[in-house]
Amino acid sequence: MLYGVLMFLCTLTFTLLFLSLRSIQEVDGLLHLAIRSPAKHIATFTMEIAGIALAEYNTTISLILYTGVVIILLLPTKKIEKALQDQSK
Repeated sequence: MLYGVLMFLCTLTFTLLFLSLRSIQEVDGLLHLAIRSPAKHIATFTMEIAGIALAEYNTTISLILYTGVVIILLLPTKKIEKALQDQSK
């Protein structure tokens, strides 16, 4: 359960940092172009909260949820790579 809380706090901190960086950038900036919908962040938040809640009842499901969060966050976002390539042209 403590691992899930730590993961949740790290995700929350990263999201707040991302949103603050995005707010000081122009509307047509790289972060705005690369990430328009926060679906990945919402999915990881939901899975982490469910993992924390289920850790007391079923650790296997909690472990599966945490593994899913790690896999989601390790997959590169193609929108960012495309925005970087478009900006370098």
